[in-house]
Amino acid sequence: MMRRPLNEAIAGAPADTEISSRHAGARARWISVFLAAAAVEAVIVLAFLSATRAAVIVALIALSATALMLITAPPASAAVGSAEELASSPARIALTGVAPVRLRTRATMAVGGPRDRSARARAASSWSMLQAMSPAILLGAGYPIVGSQLGSHSIGGIPLFSLVVSVSVAVPWLSQVAGTPVYRLIGDVPYRGDDGAARRFARMWPALLVLIAPPVLVVTALVAVTTGWSATALGAHVVLTLVNMLFVQSLVVADIAGSRGRWALGWVAYAVALLAAPTIWFLPPLAGLVSQMLLMGRALGGLIHPVGVPMRSFTADTARGLVLGGVLWSDKLLLFLVNGTNFDIATVYLCLQPAVVAYSYYFAITAPSINRAVARFRIQLADSSMNRLRDQGRFLHGTVSASLRRTTVVGIVSVGIAVLVAALLDGGGESTWTLSASGVLTVTVIAGASLLLTLLTLLAYEIEHVGDRTAAIVLSGAHLAAALLLFIGLGTIPVRAYAAVGIVDLALVAVAVAVYRSRWSSPEYAFFWGKALSW
Repeated sequence: MMRRPLNEAIAGAPADTEISSRHAGARARWISVFLAAAAVEAVIVLAFLSATRAAVIVALIALSATALMLITAPPASAAVGSAEELASSPARIALTGVAPVRLRTRATMAVGGPRDRSARARAASSWSMLQAMSPAILLGAGYPIVGSQLGSHSIGGIPLFSLVVSVSVAVPWLSQVAGTPVYRLIGDVPYRGDDGAARRFARMWPALLVLIAPPVLVVTALVAVTTGWSATALGAHVVLTLVNMLFVQSLVVADIAGSRGRWALGWVAYAVALLAAPTIWFLPPLAGLVSQMLLMGRALGGLIHPVGVPMRSFTADTARGLVLGGVLWSDKLLLFLVNGTNFDIATVYLCLQPAVVAYSYYFAITAPSINRAVARFRIQLADSSMNRLRDQGRFLHGTVSASLRRTTVVGIVSVGIAVLVAALLDGGGESTWTLSASGVLTVTVIAGASLLLTLLTLLAYEIEHVGDRTAAIVLSGAHLAAALLLFIGLGTIPVRAYAAVGIVDLALVAVAVAVYRSRWSSPEYAFFWGKALSW
């Protein structure tokens, strides 16, 4: 019997289709990354030489168009299938007496099915990215608008702006700590109104609220030690952080349901409350929380029947969230603990956006199809031959790798956009941009280091995905330890700290790539043993 690659389980090819997968050579696979890096180098040189306004705007438009095309393109495919399809069905042959003719066609296939290049598919990808980026877009636009109002009010003798910053730098990392166990606890339950994930979440919510309090108190203690704030300000910090954590936990239900619309609605409510009443400091996360509670509806009846959570798995998942989430989000908190608000917050968050774009692209555009393919692959482990699994595993590995490369290109292009935006914002309306050479270097270093954080996070995610949780934890923990030491030692000058962390992460990414290639070289064995050990 002729072996067939990933045509039935993943590519969805007809039964009479023979597909031979052909992967591009190493040079061809990486050429897009090299071209993106070269384009961004040209942009950096352009900004470094203080180019004219027209040149900067043209370069920004070109890079933005490139990023848009990348984001809206079909998910990256590992191979081009060469398919031979029967031109006639058996019934047609019987009626016409004509022997079947094999027509050779070429079709590019992505994991999960044929790649859809229609305008509707591109619009859907754009919408998915907008929803995934909604927190960064809405809050990134909202806080600068209300910044002056936040700065003119205080609580406990501390400017409200400083309180909001202290919570904003802690919440993303704490969200990983608080959210990771929730996904495990309710992730295997479908969203079916009162009987699904929402009700199960509601029953666990009281226990989850109690269990998230210790990490919040630890962060508040660190803020107290490093800032010397009053008890009133620290109490407000605890309350605001806890309300944000409740909001984040409520978003998990919408995310598990696959409803990005509900998820984005929570952030819209957050942003509207921020713009409407910025000085009522607890209102934005409370508005987001209420929006999600209204969407849960009658499932909230589970609150009157609370249940506990298994502490062993909860503790393990909390630790995983602390270490794995710390790769992408710990630097902002460490920067605040070292400097307070005495650092260029706008520049740091602008430079974070390439990392956020790449992260959102991977999980909003490429991850869903990969996850479906992995789920099918796991099912096939029970009854497929090893030869067939080997072919399917090779195709799956190639597709995941192609998605990681595409994400890298998206991130690199976004770094170039960040440099150009920094140049525009620094120009002050003059005809020749005045972003200094040191300014170009600062933006490039911080944005590049932030992108490396995303790449290390994604590689650790895929290493864990294939079953090697230990390697993912070790790589992430190594970054966390290095970041802690380097930001304490060099954090007073952020660009130096990011440069040092970037050098460490460059080495860690190289190691992570090697581990990733090793673990994904035979996914059929990795997933088989993972399933066997789970029994």
